[in-house]
This record gives sequence, structure tokens and C-alpha cells, in this order.
Amino acid sequence: MNEPLLSEYEIFFRELRSLAHRFRLVGEVVHGEAALSIAERSLLTSLEMHGPRTIPELARGRSVSRQHVQALSRRLLQEGWIVLKANPAHRRSQLLALTTKGRTHLASMRRREEKALAALPRPFREGELAGLARRMQHVREVLEQVEANHGER
Repeated sequence: MNEPLLSEYEIFFRELRSLAHRFRLVGEVVHGEAALSIAERSLLTSLEMHGPRTIPELARGRSVSRQHVQALSRRLLQEGWIVLKANPAHRRSQLLALTTKGRTHLASMRRREEKALAALPRPFREGELAGLARRMQHVREVLEQVEANHGER
């Protein structure tokens, strides 16, 4: 009984990895030198949506180590897309904040993506992508349960 489910998962994850690879390649073509990794873009988008955050807060929100977020933030700091700000709640844990340059960079990326997508025929019916997003959210939630259950052992 678990074998068919496992092979369905294998097929699904194989396709998911292939899709992630394709997203990366398309991002490189559309954005060129301005391309960000998925993790870098996620960090910028999180700061855009939720405002300044500490490295530990960002790490907890992604289930990654603080060191991983620190490594990601280096390039973003060097490019001037984020800055370190004093944290009134904690002297030693500074806040990462999106800069105007970072907001502009994200907006430029979105405009380039919209232009590239507008040039394509519409392969999805109205609402179809929203339905796919809901299903993907459900898969993520299932995987979060697996992660939580595995961590309890």
C-alpha cells in the first residue's frame, strides 16, 4: 500500500525538482546579471512583506540555520538591497531591512517577468494557477507535518 504512494511522491518530487531547475534557468535568461537565487529573492520578499527582521527570525521562518541566512544576506548587503539597522528590542541582534534600492530591484524583476510572460500564449485557464497554488500549499503543509513528526523522535 505504501509503494504506490511512494512512487507517486517520487514522480511528484522529480517534477518539482525539474520545475525548480527550469525556474532558475528562466530567471537567468529573463534577469541576466540581476538574477537572484530563490533563497535570496525569498529573503528580500519576506522583508518587503513583513518589514525588518532579525537573522534568527528569518531563519526560524524558513526552518534554516542562522548561518544560512547570514550567508544569504552577505550579497544582499553588498549590493545595497538590504541594510543592518539597530534593533530597539535587542542590542546584539540587528535587524535586516529592505532598502529603496532593494524595493526597486524587486519591482524591476517583477516587470521583466510580467513582460516575458505577456509575450507567451496563456497556457492556463482563469483560476487554474490559483488552484495549483492551493494544492502546492497543501503539499507544503503535509511536508511540515512530516518534518514535525520526524523531529519528535
